[in-house]
Amino acid sequence: MKVGIYTRYIDELGLTGPNIYTVNLIKHLSKQRNIDVYLIHHQQNKNRIYKDANEILIPKQPLLGELSLRRYDLNIVHFNHIPWGFRSFSPLLRFRKIATSHMSLGWGDRKVYLIQRWTEPFSANFLDMIIAVSKDLKTRLLDYLHIPESKIRVIYEGIDHEIFKPLDDADLTRVKSKYALKSHYVLHVSNFSERKNPHTLFHTFHFLVRDGFEGELLIVGAGWRNPVSENLIQALGIGNKVRIIGYVPMKDLVALYNLAELAFFPSHHENFCFPIVEAMASGTPVVASGVYSIPEIVGNAATLCEPNDCMGFTTAIKTILEDEGLREEMRKRGWNNAARFSWDKCAKETIEVYKKRLSN
Repeated sequence: MKVGIYTRYIDELGLTGPNIYTVNLIKHLSKQRNIDVYLIHHQQNKNRIYKDANEILIPKQPLLGELSLRRYDLNIVHFNHIPWGFRSFSPLLRFRKIATSHMSLGWGDRKVYLIQRWTEPFSANFLDMIIAVSKDLKTRLLDYLHIPESKIRVIYEGIDHEIFKPLDDADLTRVKSKYALKSHYVLHVSNFSERKNPHTLFHTFHFLVRDGFEGELLIVGAGWRNPVSENLIQALGIGNKVRIIGYVPMKDLVALYNLAELAFFPSHHENFCFPIVEAMASGTPVVASGVYSIPEIVGNAATLCEPNDCMGFTTAIKTILEDEGLREEMRKRGWNNAARFSWDKCAKETIEVYKKRLSN
């Protein structure tokens, strides 16, 4: 089986959530003896995923790219989005066409490009299968694309359980010293955007401090040093209690999960959310908003509130902080829940989709 995977967005955007999926899918598919993986993009790139890989370079321009790709002897082309824009002529490809959908935020937004509103549903009709990363997303895909339910398969993304796990004291001591960590902190992991709900994040922490919490709010991820965050932090008077440390090495991130009292994710919108599963696999209790895909991803292993319910979040966090027995119970539930999500399982289920499409 010859599978072409479109990797343009890895080249342009780096390791965003959808690209983490693509990199890990490539890694696991490449281990299969009966699958040859070809990485399709537009120009040479030094990213390590291309080392020793089969590459196909095609023009970025619509139509020219598709006509170029038609020359190759592939069985399947797998996109990491529903094709539109540069790949809007994907229906011309004679191969089986699979797309994984991670995104839906723009569908109800009037600012979304009009061409996207037309080309995504159009392209979806010519896809052999769409993989949705959650049941919640599948429901919204059906409403938006108006395609048969049989064309959408839910396959959860995964995490690497060899990385995200409880660590021994030596690793924890190193990271505690490196970041001069206080004994108590609430952890938030994300790249900044309004959908991560900074308003509730900072207001809830303000109420925790007001009610006597002496620890910090530790924020890991890009983009948090901005006027929105800085104005909120200053207005709430919590500047000496909030630390924004940006990106950290993966081995440090795992230790930061391990050392946290809990991880807090008050998002307005998530279609999967890697940090929630990473936190649980690392043994960290989770408090999150109960919207979109989050309830199905966390199962019975997290405390959920409405995204704007700052007082509800405050009460939930205080309850967990004050009850070691509850924290231990949430750790156990989190480990069990996180075990549902692995890249090996994701890849095996994706291969099943490939085989089914090729047999039809």
